[in-house]
Amino acid sequence: MYGFCKCHLGWYGMDCARRRASSAPIPKAAIEEVIPKHHQNVATFPVAARDPPPAPTRRRPLIYMYDLDPLFNTRMLQYRLVRTSCLHRMFKPDNSSSFVTHGYSIETYFTEVLMTSAHRTYDPEEADFFFVPLLVTCYFWPVLGWSDHPWFGMPLAIVRPHQGAYMYRDAKRWIQQQHPWWDRRGGRDHIWMTAHDEGACWLPTEIYNTSIILTHWGRMDDVHVSGTAWGYDNYSAPLPPWPPHVEGDWRDIYDGHPCYTPGKDLVIPLFKPPGHYAHSPLMGAPPLQRDILLYLRGDTGPYRAHWYSRGIRQRLAKLGYMHDWAEKHRIFVGEQFMIPGTYSEHLARSVFCVVAPGDGYSGRGEDAVLHGCIPLIIMDGVHAVFESIIDWSAFSIRIAESAVNEQLPQFLKSISPAQIELMQRKIAMVWHRFAYTTGPLMQDNLAATYGANRVLRRHVRNLLPVNAVEADTRRTLDTVQRLTRGGMLPVPGWLGLDSIKEQNGTGVAWQGQPDGEWLGPVGHPQRAYRRFPVLNDAWHTILAWLHSRIPSTR
Repeated sequence: MYGFCKCHLGWYGMDCARRRASSAPIPKAAIEEVIPKHHQNVATFPVAARDPPPAPTRRRPLIYMYDLDPLFNTRMLQYRLVRTSCLHRMFKPDNSSSFVTHGYSIETYFTEVLMTSAHRTYDPEEADFFFVPLLVTCYFWPVLGWSDHPWFGMPLAIVRPHQGAYMYRDAKRWIQQQHPWWDRRGGRDHIWMTAHDEGACWLPTEIYNTSIILTHWGRMDDVHVSGTAWGYDNYSAPLPPWPPHVEGDWRDIYDGHPCYTPGKDLVIPLFKPPGHYAHSPLMGAPPLQRDILLYLRGDTGPYRAHWYSRGIRQRLAKLGYMHDWAEKHRIFVGEQFMIPGTYSEHLARSVFCVVAPGDGYSGRGEDAVLHGCIPLIIMDGVHAVFESIIDWSAFSIRIAESAVNEQLPQFLKSISPAQIELMQRKIAMVWHRFAYTTGPLMQDNLAATYGANRVLRRHVRNLLPVNAVEADTRRTLDTVQRLTRGGMLPVPGWLGLDSIKEQNGTGVAWQGQPDGEWLGPVGHPQRAYRRFPVLNDAWHTILAWLHSRIPSTR
């Protein structure tokens, strides 16, 4: 995944996992010996590369991944100027890996997991789907505009959707020239990923109309214009034609389709490793009092064009400042420097969390659900993650963009505690669907995060008295604050202390399992799994949805 692979003799492909037909058979054990020890946590033996190949009884869907011309993927990794871009992980000096989390990390994560998945097939005749592994966002940054090559559209035209649209088109036409499988079903069984800010809004019509699109941006308008405040990403911007590179209006390449079609396409979560939501009670962290009514920390547009985020974040920030929402209602909306502290802890202390667009999609919905915070969705005509297959109305609140006004605190406070608890319990039933945990590195990070929280819970349990009447609860609360690495907001309270106070020292201070492991206060709506359901994580949720789509592609 770093663009500088040299395959062993007889092997080829993007990941050197394809064996030439003329090569002598090699037993699986011998192949595994060539994987260096420092790669064994990130590289697994592809099921499809076994000799003899496995019987076609393994779990479907079976997905064939094209070995494209390197110009469309691995060469971008060679051309990039910044080592932390274009990746979901990178090697450290000791050959271990660290995660790189940004909005575009899903491209390499999804590709790498599929490479070693049992759902990958090397036989296109048995494939249910065909995946096209482009690294478009890597081309956008840090290649396009920083290198004198390549240009997919008009040379020197650095409107990124223009170059990206022609990159997608060229990849599709390369597939048609080299392989028969696109034309066999008109592309209905082909999967494309659009990880950039405005998703598939500018995807070529010849791809979009039939193919399956995995995207982060669920905008459903049939007629749409770009909403980005970043000029280089404005797909509605006209460019003068430059024959023979582009004849006429370049925007004709994507004209006539929405950005997302429920049923045909799927809005998938952003890549966020388990450490990103380490303070979540759903990850086993000691549950804190949810003493923040509404939370949004990030870019609220003070230095942006007025149409950034459709003006939603700006209105929230302005209303919060004008009406002193932080002091009166414990509503915190602002830039990172305005709300210092640990982001994950803040989310774990919030009742409601804002889900609003940025230059296109944002990861606020995933952040909310992964921390057990009730999403407050403010984006008209836009599906949230998995909204076409998961009932978001059971655990979220959606309001119209026009409803963002000074009455918002009163509206949120009017929601009954019983309804809030019900939604929190619903989140606890589906949150794992938003978490990527597939792959050796993700499993290691999941285990490490669970393990750290297990140690923290034991510390907290040892501090909690059975008889609260005799306890110095202030000292206990301060100690819990220190252990949970609290931020600059007022001291968070651990929920168990309230439970103890209510029992007046006569009840059990915590609830545990037969092995004595403490899991949190009795009746808490969001308790951690003892074993994370990896086969129902975000990756496997996508696969399950793809399996349901097989009949529609035939």
